[in-house]
Amino acid sequence: RDRSLARLPADNIQSIRIQSGVDPDVDLRAERQGDDVAWRVVLGNKFVPANQQEVYRLVAATNETAVVAFASDDPEDLARLGLKLPHRRILFQLIFPGEAEPDGSSGPARELVRILNLGSPEDEPQRLFANFEGEPHAYELDPSFLSSVPTHPVKWKSLKVLTFNPMHLVSITREKPGGETLKLSYDYRRDQWEASRSGIDATAALDIASARRLRDRLGSLTASSWYLSLGSAYETLRNPSIEFTVVTMELDRATGERRETSRRLRFAPSVEGLYFGQIEGSPDVFFVDRETYGDLIRDVTTSRVPVSR
Repeated sequence: RDRSLARLPADNIQSIRIQSGVDPDVDLRAERQGDDVAWRVVLGNKFVPANQQEVYRLVAATNETAVVAFASDDPEDLARLGLKLPHRRILFQLIFPGEAEPDGSSGPARELVRILNLGSPEDEPQRLFANFEGEPHAYELDPSFLSSVPTHPVKWKSLKVLTFNPMHLVSITREKPGGETLKLSYDYRRDQWEASRSGIDATAALDIASARRLRDRLGSLTASSWYLSLGSAYETLRNPSIEFTVVTMELDRATGERRETSRRLRFAPSVEGLYFGQIEGSPDVFFVDRETYGDLIRDVTTSRVPVSR
């Protein structure tokens, strides 16, 4: 027997829904334009960019995970294996092109929904079994398969937490509570930087390459993961170790005019090697690693400029 769990054609998957009974449903949708695919996830009744690598990882895990054992072909065993009331259900909606009509045109598209149920016996919760709804077959899987199936929608959100085009940058302000405030102003047309440290001009001491690295790091800021225990994170972020204000000039699609847009970020130490981060106005909290945080706090001047007291 084929030891693969499934053979879902990735190019035909239009949506994925994950149900757990504990968290809100995960609702993932594919937007296709030619060969390009963009996945989105529903958060707060809105579609936002999804973490595409996580989507691909789930599809690959479903197609490539090897069956540990063929548990049963008797539908009467599904309840015993925890599959009548599964703790997770994954609904894959697939859309296939319609068959050719006699006149050569394409007929209506065909839809297929395959539902993968995941469950465990009450007396053996450490074991994982799977079954495609409507089929009698039950398979035992390695429990590590569940790592590919996060149940909270936030865990599927894109890890790109801040993006901006360098040509739109107006300024970056970096504040260290109880310490100095660094402000970098940028003129894209002249590719010219100005710097001040706690209100004192520091342009002469600015290392341009370091300023560009900071701009590029912020302009493509990527989180390590999203954090769900928000209470403790909010409390920690009340006393940030560093804060940024990024001002860009963006096109207002409603008016067709350019206007300044300001975004504030704050960071604070979490567990060893990780730091909490949050964008003002968003309830979500993310992690960045030590390397990313180090790039954000690195000095961008070649020498210290005395600050008057």
